Amino acid sequence: MKIALINDQPEYSGMGEYAFQLYRHLKNLCNVDHIFLNYAESRIERIEDHDRVLISKIKKTPVINNGVLFWLKCSKYISGYDLYHIVNHNLSLLSKGRRSIITHHHLSPAKYSDSVVRYYVRRSLHSWIKYANHMITVSNFTKQQLMRDYRLSDSDITVTYNGVSDSYKPRELKKIREQLGLPMDKKIILNIAGNGVRKNISNLIKSFDFLQKKIENTLLIRIGRERKENINLVKKLGLQDKVVFLEYVPRDKIPFYYNASDLFAFPSLSEACPMVLLEAMASGCPILAADASSIPEILGTAGILVDPFDIDDMKTKMFELLSDAELRKEMSKKSLERSEFFDWEKVAEKTLEIYSKFAPS
Repeated sequence: MKIALINDQPEYSGMGEYAFQLYRHLKNLCNVDHIFLNYAESRIERIEDHDRVLISKIKKTPVINNGVLFWLKCSKYISGYDLYHIVNHNLSLLSKGRRSIITHHHLSPAKYSDSVVRYYVRRSLHSWIKYANHMITVSNFTKQQLMRDYRLSDSDITVTYNGVSDSYKPRELKKIREQLGLPMDKKIILNIAGNGVRKNISNLIKSFDFLQKKIENTLLIRIGRERKENINLVKKLGLQDKVVFLEYVPRDKIPFYYNASDLFAFPSLSEACPMVLLEAMASGCPILAADASSIPEILGTAGILVDPFDIDDMKTKMFELLSDAELRKEMSKKSLERSEFFDWEKVAEKTLEIYSKFAPS
């Protein structure tokens, strides 16, 4: 059985990490190629360890060129495989006419889209999943959404949670702060997320404003692109010296920020199986997260849950965690224990089982 794993996302993104990690753990178990649709450079490539082998150059259509057209053009160059695993649900249009499995990560970007046009484009792209032979999702929450919105049955979908890289592990806080040039005398709250509205950063900032008045020497570090309104909110509240915005941090440096933090705060309104929660757990970082979507499913008892719409609830529980060293120690232990559940080898083995069920006989 020859399998094509089709991906268009770079490794530093959540879906991209899923694709690259899955390939690394599958290639020793079965005959699989990682086909990368490189829209930025108009190329179809085959990933081979640290190299990329050109399959074909794709000619751009002047003026109207976009991702969907690029994917459609790529389609005719991807052939000769017994089974196609499309690891990004936005590429589901490539499933038509192929024996295929699609990994659908989440419906959140469509639900919380800030553009009506973008919402309907995403809904249209997602609708192609009906041509797949089977679906994989990364949480039961997403599975239930798909069953409801696309009238799929329970047997149409298998849940395989994400894994977490071994780059994320406990390290000595003081030593890491010294390496990163972070202050030793401050309580540090970390948030890593995109800038979508669903990430709920404004409520985090408002909660932090209360917290920094109750606990001296607190610092909020935000890694990720930021919305202008959140930057303005920080200025309005006079928190410029208390909130640090880091739009870009090199990928190999990210693990150390978890180790340098007293608390990881993640008040997102809608998620499937967010990599950052798995990374925080594997790092032994105490977690405060939203009691919403798949987050309770992923965290189990390894974090403190809050109502993401209730600023009072958020600030109260943040205060409890930061003012109670024993509680943080307990939550750190629970994080590490829970992280062992999320393993890329197990993900690959379960995915291979799915392949064997839907491969041509």
